[in-house]
Amino acid sequence: MAPEKEIAGKKLDAWIDEEKKSFKVKIITGKRYEYRIIAYLDILGTKKLIEKHQVDEYKAIQRIERIRTIVESSLESLMYKNIIDFNYISDSIVLVCKPEALKALIVALANIQMRIVCECHFLLRGAITIGKVISKDKAKFIIGPAFIEAFLLQEKDAIYPRIIISNSLMVEINKYPDIKNYIKIDQDKEYFIDYIHLFMKNEGRFKNNLKAKLQSDDVFNYLEKEYEDNNNDMNHRTKQKYGWTIQYYKRLEVWKNEN
Repeated sequence: MAPEKEIAGKKLDAWIDEEKKSFKVKIITGKRYEYRIIAYLDILGTKKLIEKHQVDEYKAIQRIERIRTIVESSLESLMYKNIIDFNYISDSIVLVCKPEALKALIVALANIQMRIVCECHFLLRGAITIGKVISKDKAKFIIGPAFIEAFLLQEKDAIYPRIIISNSLMVEINKYPDIKNYIKIDQDKEYFIDYIHLFMKNEGRFKNNLKAKLQSDDVFNYLEKEYEDNNNDMNHRTKQKYGWTIQYYKRLEVWKNEN
């Protein structure tokens, strides 16, 4: 039997246990939970894109880099004021924001969601909450109940391509009537950011203007093709995401004119 490995004169397992404890102490000592807004966003379809372009990887990388550019340009003013940090985790984005920037963050998220649909032909879902968290190194290290809540809401409750809002954050949003008007409640009683209306307000567009933009950006064809392809492949869960988006556009009267 091979002798048990040692590091610094200690048994390997004992050394690992001590390092874990030491790491936790170093991270937490002198650092208290802070009250922050946490958004957890998931870009739908990037895994499929990477699989599709395994031979020509540049196409996949180019599209993913475009998403990164959209996110960073949309958050530029908040970054400049040093009130937001964010990090990329595979096909997800985590944002940590100070509470005083709530209104600006909601507007930025609507802009991100709209631009990703139009410019990249991807859908986005996510969740946003507020609570206790520790964030270090530009959100590269995040720990706390608010982060866990945002992740679980995105994973289990968002379901469709929408950014849902926790009950705790709705308490804060209710203080801002101008933003509250752009929060809708869905059939399953989940609150979500009405990104179409908020984008139109922020960009000064009317329904016909937006409809023309969606047409020129080929969004209608993209949504219909993905819906049909997933329906034909019996991918019902994925099909529902595109179906929900189409119905959302129709309810807001920005879907294409149909004969």
